[in-house]
Amino acid sequence: MKAKILIFIFTFVIAFAMASSVVSSLLLPFINAVSESNVTGAKRLKPLQESADTVQTTIDTTQMDSLQLAIYKHNKAIDDSIRVDSIMKSKSNGIEAPVTYSADDSLVYDAKTRVAHLYGSAKMNYQNMKLSSDNVSMNLDSNLVRANGTTDSTAEGGIKGKPEFTLSGQEYTSDSMAFNIKSKRGMIKGVYTAQDDGFLTGERAKRDSSGVVYIQHGRYTTCDKPHPDFYIALSRAKVRPGKDVVFGPAYLVVADVPLPLAIPYGFFPFSKKYSSGFIMPSYGEENDRGFYLRDGGYYFAISDKWDLKLLGEIYTRG
Repeated sequence: MKAKILIFIFTFVIAFAMASSVVSSLLLPFINAVSESNVTGAKRLKPLQESADTVQTTIDTTQMDSLQLAIYKHNKAIDDSIRVDSIMKSKSNGIEAPVTYSADDSLVYDAKTRVAHLYGSAKMNYQNMKLSSDNVSMNLDSNLVRANGTTDSTAEGGIKGKPEFTLSGQEYTSDSMAFNIKSKRGMIKGVYTAQDDGFLTGERAKRDSSGVVYIQHGRYTTCDKPHPDFYIALSRAKVRPGKDVVFGPAYLVVADVPLPLAIPYGFFPFSKKYSSGFIMPSYGEENDRGFYLRDGGYYFAISDKWDLKLLGEIYTRG
């Protein structure tokens, strides 16, 4: 009996050992496959994570509706503009103060050309500059302001709302003008301005950044009429506001008749100080001798104690 039990146990051990080897041989390919799949999966995991990171920075806008897309573009534009502003911070258009404006009729802004148009008694103020005109336009990129009146047969001269321009206390009236508010330079057509006790007009004028005005085909007179009875016709002139006007070839005109009284050059001082300068004549008419100019000439400020005044008169009939 004992021998049978020993034989059974011995047989069971042998069978168990053989079964273990068979199971191992059967499971080994599966275990290796699982191990390889784990390694491959680990290798694939990193590219997938990198791809996920890329997806986070690249937003798919095709999945957005119209409202979401508009909000996204708006926010992106703001972010881009902030970055551009920080990069381009040193670049400025030169405007150092607010520009205020108004118009009685309408205001039209052209976004393509970045030009603002003001119609109807338009006004624009910037620092010590004031401009009023019937029509005003301003280019926001070049800072160039243009102004002109409107044709009106009922208005004086056929134009209403002519540009009236004031800069640093100096006033100008013109038919049209173009002025850069950054450089303080401008071109003026049909300019009219008061200088001390006289009036200066010109067909064309150019103003530089220092305030000096260069005039072509100008007139200087002390007559305050729109069409003066007499004036000195100036081929060209250089005006320094508040100081003087220096002119080239000039001649005297009375009642629209040029007189043979020409000078190659000269100047009129505008200073209130003691200085030399021309004395404008008085204008009139007599029955016997016709039209005349009296008490015109030149004043010489020789010194604090000495001066000299040369006066003359002229008549159209002797």
